[in-house]
Amino acid sequence: MADISLCIAHKMGKAQAKKLIQKEILASALGDFFQIEADWKGNACSISGPAQGSIEITDDEIKVELDLGFKAKLFRSKIESKLKERVEKVLG
Repeated sequence: MADISLCIAHKMGKAQAKKLIQKEILASALGDFFQIEADWKGNACSISGPAQGSIEITDDEIKVELDLGFKAKLFRSKIESKLKERVEKVLG
């Protein structure tokens, strides 16, 4: 099971949701904690670095699954709460 697992509803199209995730979440929220590499294939993103996992954008939700490295696990709750807060704010 992933260290962080989020499933957040949205009411915008996949393209708009993806644009906001790329700009606001990957660059800002996760970037506040560590450098990550994001590899997009359609509406799915593989994440590598100190955090590894995926982001999937569907018609009505964003699914985030992250496994954290040893040091990042010390801040799991802070990372999770900030990430969830940021995604919910961005997706309205």
